Amino acid sequence: AFVLPLLLRVESKSVGRSSPFVRMVVVVVLSLLVGTTAGGRIAAVVATDCVKPDFRSFREVGASFPASILALIHVKETFPSWESVLLTDASRWASGCAAVFREMRDDVYERRFPGSSIDLVSLETKRGTLLGRIQTRVGKETDHSRGHWPVEAYMHLLAPEILYLRGFEYAVSFDADVFFLDDSLASEVPKVRGVGCIAAIPPECLTNPKMRGGIMNHLRQEYRLVADATLLDAVEERARDLKFAFRARNTTNSGLVVYKTAALAALNWTTWIEALFDVSEAGFYGDQTALSVAVGRADLDVRWLPPKFNVALTLPKDYVRATCGPDARYSANAADRTAEIAAVHFVWGPKPWTSLMNRDHASTQRFAVQADLPFANEYRTFAKRILRGGPAARFFSPNAFDLINNSMTHVHRPTYAACDQSPHPCGRAPSRVVVVNNAVS
Repeated sequence: AFVLPLLLRVESKSVGRSSPFVRMVVVVVLSLLVGTTAGGRIAAVVATDCVKPDFRSFREVGASFPASILALIHVKETFPSWESVLLTDASRWASGCAAVFREMRDDVYERRFPGSSIDLVSLETKRGTLLGRIQTRVGKETDHSRGHWPVEAYMHLLAPEILYLRGFEYAVSFDADVFFLDDSLASEVPKVRGVGCIAAIPPECLTNPKMRGGIMNHLRQEYRLVADATLLDAVEERARDLKFAFRARNTTNSGLVVYKTAALAALNWTTWIEALFDVSEAGFYGDQTALSVAVGRADLDVRWLPPKFNVALTLPKDYVRATCGPDARYSANAADRTAEIAAVHFVWGPKPWTSLMNRDHASTQRFAVQADLPFANEYRTFAKRILRGGPAARFFSPNAFDLINNSMTHVHRPTYAACDQSPHPCGRAPSRVVVVNNAVS
């Protein structure tokens, strides 16, 4: 009763540090204490920071924290047996954040789900930890993530070991702006034996040196650990040092990721993430970039989830045309729901909990699909039902959950039709999105 909590605290502090041996010893000892089976428990995981609210700012800074707790409530409703986990660094919270958490947890979450609560897992971002290094590393990629997303966005990459030691068999990580429409993911999770995520950019788009110009210049910079031959050599060398091979695979979107915790703990997953961070002097562009490269280790079982589990509601034309990946092609279905959609992702546009969504933000010249408005109304209907105009509603801007009269969608069919033509823009034969025996073609 005394040793286990102490070692769990040591492990929480050691994850992401530069001493894999210390972590390995702690993991082995804890495994002996908690056992090697996790009993089928599934953690629903969202990571967030907490800063002082400023609803006058462009992105209504500060609202993402209570929105993350709303996301946990939404997932708990959709998947009642899953347990809610909030990843954060509570030591970095702004004044008043602890009170916001307690009120959202006690008065909203626990009243709705008696007997259940939110497990607050605080991972330190101090100097010496990988998260601390990510936060302070100078470089365009790291700066972008630190400016657009907080360092907490990386926490899901480091969570599998900790959650395994807390008795979870699976960790389902999702962004606060992912909204589930059904519970079909529940039957997909047990099929994941390592990492489960959707397929995005085909590797040929990044490794083909002819793929340059326009958005490809940006994508090659973002995923330069595989697009740059010199850095790719360094990645392969790091893999050999850790006794496994590496091959570039599809990139992914980190908005929804399923982790088989025991499998990743056995593979020393955190050590691999840390090794990748040191490949480039600029670190990572973002957590999605890190994950997309990390799944390239050859001894990792990757299950490409059907794209219906992470459907982008807004995507630029040039991204769709340049990549024609499964995520890009499937996004067209968001406009008219012509195919199954299990979860939507509010990317490339306003978040549904901000008043910015109320404004006219359509840009048919730029986007291949823009279908966020009707889904924003579904999200807001849920939020209003949960908050009921109570005190917790003050954590959002006054009109954040007003229903939007304009629910029009836009899809530019010629952009998607180009993906079915030959040759594929990245130099391979085109194919439609089909999932057969875990293969996305």
